[in-house]
Amino acid sequence: MPKKYFSIVCLAISYWLLAVFPASAQLDLPGSLLLGQQQKPPTIKINSGDLVLVWSANTYVPPGYPGKALPTYDSMVKISTLPMTKAGENLQNVIYNWYIDGAQGPSAYGEKAKDFLFKASAAAGSYHSATLKITDSDNNQLLSLTTIIPVTAPVTVLSMESSPSAAAYSSAAETASLSPGQTAVFAATPYFFNVSTPFSLNYQWTFDNAEITRTEEKNKFSVKIADGDIMEAFTKNLGVLAVNPFNEIERAAGDIKITISKN
Repeated sequence: MPKKYFSIVCLAISYWLLAVFPASAQLDLPGSLLLGQQQKPPTIKINSGDLVLVWSANTYVPPGYPGKALPTYDSMVKISTLPMTKAGENLQNVIYNWYIDGAQGPSAYGEKAKDFLFKASAAAGSYHSATLKITDSDNNQLLSLTTIIPVTAPVTVLSMESSPSAAAYSSAAETASLSPGQTAVFAATPYFFNVSTPFSLNYQWTFDNAEITRTEEKNKFSVKIADGDIMEAFTKNLGVLAVNPFNEIERAAGDIKITISKN
């Protein structure tokens, strides 16, 4: 058969098949097969009140400090799921999907872990947004929780040693009053450095704008006012710069104005 007539015959057969079996009929599948392709509904029930997210940072705060250790740049932050109900305690066969600032990230504890560890990379004064999405094995989302983690900068506070150093802190300069013949010890108290102890830091002291090269204790400075009468009160400035020797970008200065008054 010539090729021209063969093509005409094939085209005619194609039109005949379309008339007998419409295009819509090609989509008809057994009901059981369609049902098998659909996503199964979730079988695990959990509410927003069953779990909460709590976080902690590994930065230093002094003993007795009533606040929370805040993360600084490059510090480690741990987020944990805390069960609040029996349903939260008995949660099984679920997947924990963690997101930091909208991006899913691997956990140091492994995939599907209910705790998450990450390194803070936000600048001081900003924050990280951490989200946990809990799903079942069929990828049904059961719960979504979000927490905001503020990022700060290290702080150094100067105070007289007799003062409660951990009751509160302020980055603003404070004042102290001394009299002739009096001796006082001032302590530098660091907050939010990436160290485990204040003695891991280096301290550079200045008194009345002169650098002090040596102190008996690296984080303390003793001021002794000479005895005798003075004509009028005067002020001296005591300053300190705390530096993390393992990361010298991490530093914070503190100062205090010392007023020497008449007895």
